[in-house]
Amino acid sequence: SGIGNGDAGYHVQDRWRVGEGGAPNAVVTMSKSTTAPDGFTSSLKLDCTTASGTVADGDLLVISQLFEGLDLQSINKGDAQARALTVSFWVNTTKTGTYIISMYDNDNNRACSQAYTVSSSDTWEYKTVTFPPDTTGAYGNDNAVSLYLYWGLVAGADFAGGSLATAWESNNNPDRFTGQVDAFDSTSNNFHLTGVQMELGNTATDFQYESFKENLSRCQRYFMAYGPSGTDATDDYVVIGTGLAAGTTFSWIEINPPTPMRTRPSATFNTVYIFDANNRTLGSITYFSGDEGAVYRPFSTIWIRAVNTGSTTNNTTGNGAQLYTNAATDSYFWLSAEL
Repeated sequence: SGIGNGDAGYHVQDRWRVGEGGAPNAVVTMSKSTTAPDGFTSSLKLDCTTASGTVADGDLLVISQLFEGLDLQSINKGDAQARALTVSFWVNTTKTGTYIISMYDNDNNRACSQAYTVSSSDTWEYKTVTFPPDTTGAYGNDNAVSLYLYWGLVAGADFAGGSLATAWESNNNPDRFTGQVDAFDSTSNNFHLTGVQMELGNTATDFQYESFKENLSRCQRYFMAYGPSGTDATDDYVVIGTGLAAGTTFSWIEINPPTPMRTRPSATFNTVYIFDANNRTLGSITYFSGDEGAVYRPFSTIWIRAVNTGSTTNNTTGNGAQLYTNAATDSYFWLSAEL
């Protein structure tokens, strides 16, 4: 709840990022909703709790998907065989009118946008938009972000004051969201999205359902959560990794995420413990590494130097050590390799 100015980032659904420009006034609650069209069981929901009011020129509010260059090579962007992309989805929103979806090529500073129309308030509607091929500028074949796909929600003149760029062009921000309605001009407004699919070509096909296992693995490439506040709220005393008490105040711990992560992750934790025959609170991580020695398994093994705090006794050097969360609801250990 309370997602507004200064809260850009990932919040609820994996891989769905809230983005902003300027200092938008709108505040929303983001959640997983059971409101969904036939064939789906849930949707991403944004519930407006503070209206936009006067939208300043520099204001922008979007939700987005970010793509690695490694996943985009079949598009053939930047050469004569470049291919179109079609995006299909279901949308249910209170505010009717014109909405904009925008693509931004992060490698070559190019952009293209398409409009769709919401005809009926608070009604599920199926939409498709097609982005033409771009023969200028290839996507990097690496794990960095190459493509942003934005759903416009609120846009000021700095992002909507030009002519909508329905063909690829060198990025000009005023051409990105021209015509976009203010989806959050009232606290009565909601925005739901589900059934999103992006595919090669000019025609949308039936939604390709994937197993829970496949989608979980995709998400764990970017984020891994351990503990009661993590992927399973019923988990407690979750083992994060094991290793060796290498000194009186620190241990070397090896963590093996279930899916190799995109890059060396960062760690966020609270109320996490080291056990070497006695419980000791994890105070800090002073060394963090990803094993790049095996090219076919990058970042599948991570070593940390875990430093104790709040213990009245020292480690027993040479003992085995275990890093774990406890049963407290505020106990968690998160690894993030997000784009």
